[in-house]
Formats: sequence, structure tokens, C-alpha cells
Amino acid sequence: INASVAETGLADAVDVEIFREKGAVQKLIRKIHQNGCVVVGSNHHFTKTPAKEELLAIFDRIDEAGADILKIAVMPEKQEDVLTLLAATHEETKRTTHPVITMAMSGMGAVSRISGEIFGSSVTFASVEECSAPGQLPIGDLKQMLGVLHRSMR
Repeated sequence: INASVAETGLADAVDVEIFREKGAVQKLIRKIHQNGCVVVGSNHHFTKTPAKEELLAIFDRIDEAGADILKIAVMPEKQEDVLTLLAATHEETKRTTHPVITMAMSGMGAVSRISGEIFGSSVTFASVEECSAPGQLPIGDLKQMLGVLHRSMR
């Protein structure tokens, strides 16, 4: 499906889950690149938050696969997990030239969607109608919170 989307020429970027068979992932990324699309290499952890060292190793694997943008989403089980993700985000932005996207899911992780850019995450996600992931905020609320954050950072 990802390759077909890239072939249409209608997509600017295609998200590829990196943790599949390595050869197949690299072949898919090459095909997407051949069609002029940016590859968002992603990894989703729907049940936990890996340790910081593991998150950094995952960023390395995404980069080695040839992705243009490095993305990790995690599920925090405790507050410290959100801090772990934000610390890994901050460190990765110092190690790479690629844009980094991170978010912690669930209500506990919502703060990462609001403040992620302070730690180096280059994109956040909001819902227009129904949420597509746990902890995703309605776009109006997120826009307001980001406005307050940006004004306070001036």
C-alpha cells in the first residue's frame, strides 16, 4: 500500500514502520524515494516505553534503514516514561541531522504532544474529529495550548 501511495504522486511523505523484515523495508524505502516521497521511518510501542538507550538504538536503526524523518511513539506506564522519551528526543536531535518526531500516547503522554518541540520533536498530531491514537488532543485545544507555550517562550 505504501509503495502504491508513493506511485500516485499525490503524497509528499509516506510513513513506514521500520521493524519489519529488514530487506523488505529497505526495498520499500528505495521505491518510495524513487517516486519523490519523503520517508517517515517509524516505530510504535503500544504497550510500553523502552529505556532511553533502547530508544536511541531504535533511532539508529530507523536512520540506517534510510528514512528521512525519524519517528517513535510510545505508551507510558508511569510519569517517568514520558521523561525518558523526552530525554531521548533531546539527545537524538543532537546526534542526527534528520528531523525527529516523538510522542507518548495516552492521557499521561499528552504533555509530550504539547511540549515535545521544546525537546526537539518537530511535529505533533491532533484530532479534527475522532482521535486516531490514545492521548491525541482536539486540534482547537492543542492550537490554544501551543499558542500559550509559544508566547511564553518569546
